[in-house]
Amino acid sequence: MKRHVGFILIMLFSINAHAQEKGVVKPINTDRPGQSINPYTAGNRALQFQSGYGFLRDNLAVGDINFHNFDVNTKFGISDRFEFSFLLQLSSLLFDPKTMSSSGSDVEPDNGLSQYSISSRGLIMKGEGLKPAIGLEATYLTAGTPGDDLDNRLGRFILTLQNQLSPKFSFTGNVVYFTNNRTEFTANLGYSINDQIGVFAEYWPIFEATFDGESGLFLQDSFMNTGVFWQLGDDFMIDLAGGFRVFAPEFMDGTESYYLQVGLTKRFWL
Repeated sequence: MKRHVGFILIMLFSINAHAQEKGVVKPINTDRPGQSINPYTAGNRALQFQSGYGFLRDNLAVGDINFHNFDVNTKFGISDRFEFSFLLQLSSLLFDPKTMSSSGSDVEPDNGLSQYSISSRGLIMKGEGLKPAIGLEATYLTAGTPGDDLDNRLGRFILTLQNQLSPKFSFTGNVVYFTNNRTEFTANLGYSINDQIGVFAEYWPIFEATFDGESGLFLQDSFMNTGVFWQLGDDFMIDLAGGFRVFAPEFMDGTESYYLQVGLTKRFWL
């Protein structure tokens, strides 16, 4: 039987497999880490837990932001083409203003629940040769300041495609639309060192749509991300990733931002 294994490294990592030979380990299809997601699901009757810790440091002209977050994403594969998922995120946000009247010693962080969401993903077309795999994910999410009222409710739609460029290289791209007129794109190039270890590089620009005066999409921020994953055994994977800002609008000139994240994925077959 022909064996075809594709590792997709994606929005901070993603790993994909198109088919599985009997007795051969099926790569874990996870959305950790990075910003991109891939078109494929967790798998038919797969229950998958994705969890991780992240740290973001933002040095702004008006103050410094330290953001810690811990999230758990639970996915259930209805079939090889469809899945549901639920994400829960806990965060700690510390803003230290750069003013003469305040100092970091007396600033208290905001701690608590910062986001929860429910999503569904469908595989529209499987990839074969130069033909890309295409998928669509729809999400309803609620977010806000940690420990405060989560009153920011919006929808998110992601069109995702993946192309296996060669046995070692893969490309994944996302078009992300939020119902508050925010648009994001991701371009991810992954490289499989072997069947268990892979690396990726990713570009993540963020745009905002404006309809007053000069209409259009305007670049608000952008990051470069990279990382590595390691699949340990049949159904367990660990990952490490990081990124930094490569562009900011004029009012953020001279600012610096970077993030680090570490996580794991565990899969069960029901």
